[in-house]
Amino acid sequence: MPRLPSDPNLSFCPNYADDAFINTRLQLTNENITEAQAIVILRNIWQAENDATKLQWQEQLNEDRDRLKNEEQERQEQETHDKEEAARKEDRKKNKHKYTAVPNLDVPLKATILPSSYALCKLDKGEYIELWYFTNDGLDDAKLKSSVDEDAMIMATVTSNIGYMAPLSFFPFVLALVCLQLVLLYRLSVDRILGTIPVPHPPPIAPTCARAFRL
Repeated sequence: MPRLPSDPNLSFCPNYADDAFINTRLQLTNENITEAQAIVILRNIWQAENDATKLQWQEQLNEDRDRLKNEEQERQEQETHDKEEAARKEDRKKNKHKYTAVPNLDVPLKATILPSSYALCKLDKGEYIELWYFTNDGLDDAKLKSSVDEDAMIMATVTSNIGYMAPLSFFPFVLALVCLQLVLLYRLSVDRILGTIPVPHPPPIAPTCARAFRL
């Protein structure tokens, strides 16, 4: 159905009694229909057509309103989509690792082979590390033993509350010596409480131990 160019509610019924409609009236007049009755018939015909046109106009308005509403909704959705897409692109630039594709792989059945802790420590410090630690021989060696940074030192208290810097490799020996001191001090405290003969103080460190701790 073609669209209506104007609102039929603004139309007015013509004056069919005017001389301009004399030929139209004559087509309806006969022995049974007078000219006045012909004018009424013409008005009724126009009114019926106008009522039908009003219904068509209202349907046309409803369709236009729905179309504009849908277009506005689509425009807003597209605008929102464009903003979200722009935000995602900006986020991809700032956080590239966040959008790194994760490979669809099975759970590994074997443990991951890592270089020795010594090599990893060197890498973390940004220091030079030999390439051998990352070869097959170096990785096999890392499985068998754990490397220790030769420069690593710990504070060890041996006698008289005196602290010494000792290599980390001597930690088991230092721990055993501290445990021995604690046992002797515990026995000394018990003997004093019971009034028994006190246990003598621990002997000084042997010269070899002193050399080991660089005393």
